[in-house]
Amino acid sequence: ARSTLPLKCCTRRRRASARTSAQMQGLGADTAMVPPRAEHGAPGSFDVEGGGGGGYAGAAQPSAPPMPTVMSAEEVGALIADLEPGQALFPSEEQLRKFRAATANRLLWTEHMRAVAAKADGGVHLLREAYERQLLADPQALVAEDGPWVQAFWQPPQASAEAEQAHAAQAFAAPVIVTHHDGRSVAVSADPSCTTVGQVLQQAGQHFRQAFDPAHHSVFAIGAEQGLALGIGSFVRVTGLTQEEALNGMLGQIVGQDGSQYDVALPSSCRRLHRDNVVVHNAAVIARNTGCPAALGSMLSELGASVRLLWLQRGQPARPPAPGAMAAVRFQFGAMDLDGDGRVSAGELRNFLWNLHLADEQFDAVRKRFAVKGQRTADRAPCSQEHIEVDDLIYLLGRPHQLHPEVPVDALIYEAVVSILGRRTTAHIDKDLSMEDHGVGYGQAFAEHGCSYVVSTLLQVAVVVFIILGLACSEPAFFIGTGVAYVVYLVQVGCCVRLTRAFANQTNGLEAVMALMDRPRHEDPVYHWSVKCYHYETRTRNETVRDSEGNTRNVVKHEQVRVDTYTAFHSGRIPSTDMTAPYVPQTQAQQTQINTHLRLDFTMSNYHMMYTAWCLIHKRDEYQECTHTESLPSQATSCFAVWVPSSVPWWMRGAWYWAANVFLLSSCYRWSAQARIGTQDYTYSKLCYNIGWNALAFF
Repeated sequence: ARSTLPLKCCTRRRRASARTSAQMQGLGADTAMVPPRAEHGAPGSFDVEGGGGGGYAGAAQPSAPPMPTVMSAEEVGALIADLEPGQALFPSEEQLRKFRAATANRLLWTEHMRAVAAKADGGVHLLREAYERQLLADPQALVAEDGPWVQAFWQPPQASAEAEQAHAAQAFAAPVIVTHHDGRSVAVSADPSCTTVGQVLQQAGQHFRQAFDPAHHSVFAIGAEQGLALGIGSFVRVTGLTQEEALNGMLGQIVGQDGSQYDVALPSSCRRLHRDNVVVHNAAVIARNTGCPAALGSMLSELGASVRLLWLQRGQPARPPAPGAMAAVRFQFGAMDLDGDGRVSAGELRNFLWNLHLADEQFDAVRKRFAVKGQRTADRAPCSQEHIEVDDLIYLLGRPHQLHPEVPVDALIYEAVVSILGRRTTAHIDKDLSMEDHGVGYGQAFAEHGCSYVVSTLLQVAVVVFIILGLACSEPAFFIGTGVAYVVYLVQVGCCVRLTRAFANQTNGLEAVMALMDRPRHEDPVYHWSVKCYHYETRTRNETVRDSEGNTRNVVKHEQVRVDTYTAFHSGRIPSTDMTAPYVPQTQAQQTQINTHLRLDFTMSNYHMMYTAWCLIHKRDEYQECTHTESLPSQATSCFAVWVPSSVPWWMRGAWYWAANVFLLSSCYRWSAQARIGTQDYTYSKLCYNIGWNALAFF
């Protein structure tokens, strides 16, 4: 039995940071083939244990930590040798870290702890911490001589029977973990049979330095096992693996069961998987670690064994997710949002990732990376990253979900965590999420748009030179040249620069961009023909000229003039079949310039023959000028895709772009902007068929 003070708090941060080794598995026993244990703190290594549920619209009970074991005399001796000797009252930070690491999930006899306190530097404080962290296997053996802190509550065993009853009552105390909405966690020691939820939250509030207000806060009890029972013969889908993540999304059949382990026959082989790594094959949403609202007056024993408490802020109910290309991601986001306010707080995210047993430092890195929209305002408002928006999750998982729609979204979330914590890329995520979002860079931007930059720069320099010469020489011709060069410069920027059209087609949100790119796939190309017939005439005119001596004379000049005599236009639709590959967003940067192209296959069409015949029919003069264009009605030739709304820098907007153009800073602005954004080309491909004969109607 472990005796402790009533409702004593000890932070989960201490326990998480004290672990010295961890086995990185799936959500439970990853597979039967598990690699060797990695040292804690190595890139991509973190604790994963069974539990947490994995069923359709259900959840499973999170696993309890392993039972602590008592340190042997040899281990205590090794601990004493590892600690710095001395008689200081308080240990150093390094000394305290060594002690916590060595005693993680272990127990010590009071006699052995006295030996440590007698020889180690800061030993008196270490003895007190061992008691407060419930590391003493026999706390009743403490005496007043062990320290002045013992005298405050110590009574000889024979002094009263109430003391014995108090110690006996403490033997039934159990740690209750409370997770705050900002992601922090604390373990409160309480007797479930006589402690209410409100009492636990009161003690946790002292650690969080915030009182629980029922008017603004709500509490959820996490841990009740729910979900769909699976048996031999059931068809399942693999999910949540973090080691062999290539198996995520595979379909298989359960051929055997051993407790919480399933033998699943996959196309490649037969694997033994934990129950948390398999879900029913047609599950649309996978809810993990779900809970129910808990009343403050409820006893902990009424909520079930191994219960956890989730402390959330009250918010306004959100609307149901709308259908769309990312509907699966939206529904998974809704499963993570326990209170239904349309946002996932840091506490809800930690609850969803609970079975990964992330240390506080690891979770903080994951939280910051998931809160894409909050990154821009983190410096101004440190609390802005507490909540994750659905657009953040769609931005991180939209591309892998589009590439691998068969993989459950919850598996992609766990793979994203693996990538953030140092694995770089995974089987289904081709982007290193541990790095910050970045554009193509100045070198790549100049390689793609260098010619446009050079032309704009030359025109800008010409305008400035003409202005200087005009002011210096007071010649009107230079001011006329200034106007001509400036007009040519603006025409080049407005008509020949794709970024101009991209800003005109700015689209916010990944789903909106995908809808914009997908719409032309369902359209037939349209064509526009035009002819202009003309001839040249020689015309004579008299002109008076003055020679060098000042004499004037009449000169007859002959010149050829083009005379347009006939024009005709025709337009129509080309029947076609779409051969375009589905659009996959390129989310290397938070904003991307998308340039689209059109490729038409006329091998099965009479289009060119009909165009040639139409031009011949409408030839009415000696010469003829013919043009034809093909396009898609809703095609955006260039688009400025903003994957996460409100993530655009203040200066990267259409108004500032045109301000830079007007003040002759276009090339500098475009180079700077296009270096910070991504670029992507997307081509629409159509197989065209015959067009109608009405184009050849003479009248």
